Amino acid sequence: MKVVKLKTSSPVYLRNAMMEMAFEFQEILNEGPNELKIANGLESILRENSPGHAFVLCTDDGEPAGMVYCNIGCGLQSGGPYLWINGIYVRKPHQGEGTGKFFLDYILEWGKSKGCIYAIASRHTENAASKMLFQKGGFDQELSIIMDRRLD
Repeated sequence: MKVVKLKTSSPVYLRNAMMEMAFEFQEILNEGPNELKIANGLESILRENSPGHAFVLCTDDGEPAGMVYCNIGCGLQSGGPYLWINGIYVRKPHQGEGTGKFFLDYILEWGKSKGCIYAIASRHTENAASKMLFQKGGFDQELSIIMDRRLD
């Protein structure tokens, strides 16, 4: 497996694969795919100096097998920079093979290399596979609730 960090100069097929996997991910979460929203989000993540980052996991033969998008932030409670994993997704043919754990470990190490001292992950409440992945990765499920709203 190989992990590729997306950039504006990344090959179109990888950017398209990220979009396709974002659609698949939204369907799992019972959210209808919103192409414009995903395209705008990816464009924002790929902007220079963006706190957002996107990665595609590829098999040895180059087939996109998963994706993750995350942010680096800074907070008082974390005591410094933190890695916020907004979403991690592994395509069905690659699930149950340790691929998600490999990808999560990679992203956590990448965060450490960027100076992060803490990691946070968000997941859908009904996504049991994601819950298990994060627990196996050493995450604790706290009694915190994320509340969100659009600003536009």
